[in-house]
Amino acid sequence: MTKKTTTKITKPAKPITIPKGALSTRDLASRACVDPMTISLWRGGTPTRTPLPFHTIPRGKQHLVYFKEGEVKAWANKNGVSIAAA
Repeated sequence: MTKKTTTKITKPAKPITIPKGALSTRDLASRACVDPMTISLWRGGTPTRTPLPFHTIPRGKQHLVYFKEGEVKAWANKNGVSIAAA
């Protein structure tokens, strides 16, 4: 006797994107003329800088990170970091 198998058909997941007007780590790194790893380090703060504010969207085991431009500008002014305009 053969065993009957069934295949469950699922819809493809919608691509996850950051909100309109938000900056990705890569976008912010480009504007600040630094490596994306530097942005990741800034998120944790340093002895001389407050943590860079960021937001996340769950995506499996990892999260999609994005930054709101107004928060980035305020953080940059407070911490003496130069961020180019879009």
